[in-house]
Amino acid sequence: MCSAIREWSGTRQVNLRTRWNEDKKRQDLGYWRKLFTYIGQSEFLTGRARTPEGRKPFIASLDWIVKAENFTKIREGRYHNEEAAA
Repeated sequence: MCSAIREWSGTRQVNLRTRWNEDKKRQDLGYWRKLFTYIGQSEFLTGRARTPEGRKPFIASLDWIVKAENFTKIREGRYHNEEAAA
């Protein structure tokens, strides 16, 4: 769903490492698999939501997802109609 990452350095690395280390349950690939499945169900985050004519749809990138404020919004269910992620 996201564009391919071609360079993984700097802030991207720091943000992902920080999200990983914030909680023991996040230090498992199963958690991330579940999170990305949840993200994949969001029409908005995957660019499937309707947009005003002429406006490009939003598609969440990995670096956008792992920013603290965006990560929290995703987990709280702000971009879904169903319940929030664990």
